[in-house]
Amino acid sequence: MRKFLLSFIAVTAMTLNAVAQDSQVVTTVEETENGRIETTVSQDKYKVETNRFWNNWFISANGGAQVFLGDLDKYMKFGDRVVPAIDVTIGKWFTPSIGVGVSYSGFKVKGAYNDALLGQRWRTNDVAKLRKDYPGNGTLREQNASFFDFHADVFFNISNMLCGYNPKRFYNFIPTLGAGYFHSYDHDGDKANYLSFHAGIINKFRLSSRWDLDLTIRGTIFDDGVDGEVSGKQVSANQTWTPGDEKKNIDFDGFAGVTLGLTYRIGKQGWGMSKSVREYYVDNTEINRLNKEVDRLIKENEALRNRKYETGKEIITFPYLVNFKIDKTNIQNRELVNLKTVADMMKATPEKKYNVVGYADKYTGSVKRNDYLAKNRAKNVFRVLTEEFGVPASQLVLDDKGGVENMFYDDPQLSRSVIISEVK
Repeated sequence: MRKFLLSFIAVTAMTLNAVAQDSQVVTTVEETENGRIETTVSQDKYKVETNRFWNNWFISANGGAQVFLGDLDKYMKFGDRVVPAIDVTIGKWFTPSIGVGVSYSGFKVKGAYNDALLGQRWRTNDVAKLRKDYPGNGTLREQNASFFDFHADVFFNISNMLCGYNPKRFYNFIPTLGAGYFHSYDHDGDKANYLSFHAGIINKFRLSSRWDLDLTIRGTIFDDGVDGEVSGKQVSANQTWTPGDEKKNIDFDGFAGVTLGLTYRIGKQGWGMSKSVREYYVDNTEINRLNKEVDRLIKENEALRNRKYETGKEIITFPYLVNFKIDKTNIQNRELVNLKTVADMMKATPEKKYNVVGYADKYTGSVKRNDYLAKNRAKNVFRVLTEEFGVPASQLVLDDKGGVENMFYDDPQLSRSVIISEVK
C-alpha cells in the first residue's frame, strides 16, 4: 500500500508539472511614441483561438464492406450477406475536438426472408444459402435492394481532448454519433423510409498537411420493420415464427461496416494559440500635472548651479542642469536663455572640455523609451551649444545614461535632465 501511494504521488507530481509547462505564456512588448503594445501568447495546447466559418473544412470518401442485421439473416451464410459500402462526407471542425459533418452512405441491402410469412420487403426468388438449418416453416430466400442514407454526425477528437491540440499528430482517435434519413427501394418498386441512428470510430492517420488516411468502423440502427419483418415485442398475428424467436430477437435492425478512405482538408486549416493584446497610452492629464510640478521645482534646481570654479577673469558655474518635461526631448525657452550664458563661459575657457550627459527617470516608461529620451536630450543640448551658440564641438563630450534612480532630493523630476560638467 505504501509503495502504491508513493507511486501515485510521483505520477501526480509529474502530471502537474506537465500541466504547468503546458500553461506557460510568452509576452512581447512593442514601444511606440504614444506608449506600448503588450501581446501575451499562451503556450497552453488546450487553449486555441476560434477562427472563421470557412476554415477547417474537409471532404472524405470511403469504401469498404457492410452487412445487414435483419431478423432471419443469422441463418444465411455470412459471406453472402456482405455487400459494398460507400461513404462520402463533407464537414467542418469548429474546435480541435468537436466537428460536424453531413454524409451519404449507401449501396446494397442483402439478407434473408421466409417465403411462408407475409409482409417482407425486398423479395427475390433466389433460395438463400444457409450457414445452419432453419428450424421454422417455409423456405428462406434472399432479400436484395438498394438504399441511401443521408445523415448528420458529430465528431469527437478524443486525442485532442485528452492530449491537447497538435496539428502534426500522426494518429487521432475520433468517435462519431449521428442521425439521418434511410430510404430503400427494390426491383418491384417497394420503398421504405425510416429514421436512422449512427455511431462509429474513425482511426485517422495523418499523411500530410492536407491528406489523412481513415479506417472507420461504423454501425447503423433503425426500426425493426425496415425489412418488413418484425419480431420480439412487435411480432404480428399474421407472421409465424419459430417458437422462442419472439423472445430472442431485438426490436431494431441495422448495418455494421468497415471502410477505408481518404480525407482532404479544404482551405485554411489549424488554430492559432490563444493570445491577448493590451495597449498602454501615455496619460496626458498626468503629464500636464507633472510638468506644472517641474515648473515649481525650477527654483530649487538653481541651487545646483552654485558650485563655482574660477578661471582667469571668468567665473564658471558647474555643474549645470538642463531640465526637461516628462517624455519630452525638446529644450524649453527658459533653458535656452541659461544655455546662452553657459556657452559664453565655455568659449571663454577654450582650454577646458565639458561633459554633456543625458538622463531619464527609470520609474517612468520602459528601458527602451528611457534610452531614447536620454540620448536625444543630450543631442539636443549639444546641438544648441554648437550650432546656435558657437561652442566648438571639440570642447564637448557627448554621453547618455538612460533611465536612472533619483539623483537629487529624491525627486524623479530632476532626473529628466542633461547635466553639463567640467571634464577633470
